[in-house]
Amino acid sequence: MKKIKNEKFENVEKNKNSFKIIDKIDIAIFLTIIILFGTVLLSFFPAILTSDSVDQMNQAETRKL
Repeated sequence: MKKIKNEKFENVEKNKNSFKIIDKIDIAIFLTIIILFGTVLLSFFPAILTSDSVDQMNQAETRKL
């Protein structure tokens, strides 16, 4: 009975250690997602602006309030 419990604990310890390792591929995937999301966000950002906010930006640039 003790052998079974020890084997279970050894498997748990192995699984805990496997979560601590971050591979280079994980970092590459994370950076790829962030870069793609940033590109999409920046490409659609001007479409989010309404005509009122564009007018306010023009007023702020020309200092006509």
